[in-house]
Amino acid sequence: MQRGSTPIVAWALLALPVGFWGGGYTATSVATDHTSGLLLAGLRTLPTLAVLPLALLLGARLPRGADIRGAIISGLLVVTVFFIGISEATKHAGAANAAVLISAAPLWVALLARIFLRERISRTAVAGLLLGFAGIVVMVSRQLGGSHGASDLTIGIGLALAAGIAWAAGTMIVRRMAVRNPQLDFVGLTAAQYLAGSPILIIVAFAVKGTGGTDWGSIDLWGATLWLALGSSALATGAFFMSLRWLNAAQTSSSQFLVPVVAVIVELGRGHTPGGLVLVGMALAIAGVALVVAGEDVRSALARRLRPV
Repeated sequence: MQRGSTPIVAWALLALPVGFWGGGYTATSVATDHTSGLLLAGLRTLPTLAVLPLALLLGARLPRGADIRGAIISGLLVVTVFFIGISEATKHAGAANAAVLISAAPLWVALLARIFLRERISRTAVAGLLLGFAGIVVMVSRQLGGSHGASDLTIGIGLALAAGIAWAAGTMIVRRMAVRNPQLDFVGLTAAQYLAGSPILIIVAFAVKGTGGTDWGSIDLWGATLWLALGSSALATGAFFMSLRWLNAAQTSSSQFLVPVVAVIVELGRGHTPGGLVLVGMALAIAGVALVVAGEDVRSALARRLRPV
């Protein structure tokens, strides 16, 4: 079955990262009770480095030719810069401020896709992106600002923006690779990205934080790390980029507005009831994603009808 010209498998692939990333908020909260945010960013790549080479032994293919350069650059962006940016932005600016700025990534994706890939986006989809972002702001509005000093806040804002732009740029690179090479192996691509980006991340994490202050014997730490490494990192990243084979950049990236929604649902299951503003923000985020998907589907359908035979 298909939705328009888009296979259902594309939407299923996109649902996978939304679920894992949404659960990643809780996993991160649990893990950072036992280690620092930056060291966690490094630890979450260690199991990935063991699993992805195994995937290569089972038949996955590393990128070749021009795709090698794209894999390395996108790996440095979506692994090294993004993970360091998230951990340090949260430390300096607070979780809410960092979440809002990093959640602007879909807006950067839409802009970069228009400039570099010439991907047009409907007005309805633009409205959906803005509405989705507004939903994220509303969800965390009570936590914005905080007690961080001006210097810390400035550093945190810069790092959060860098993380969001790095993710958007990495998405653009992968989208271009997927369009240019329909035979691109996304398992091999994800392996190459982590093999390129993880070593620097691990070196930075251990150089800055060392091994002290981490409860290495904690079962909670390693359980949360496995969720983040195998789910939120390896499986989620691979599925997200694989969906770019069928979906354009705006549709794919808008799904990230649903990640905090899933996070709230996970916390609801743990007995933490959200407030009224959070529920309003969730509704706005969901409506925004629906507008993006619907707007881009309508635009694509019109483009097919008006295309000369």
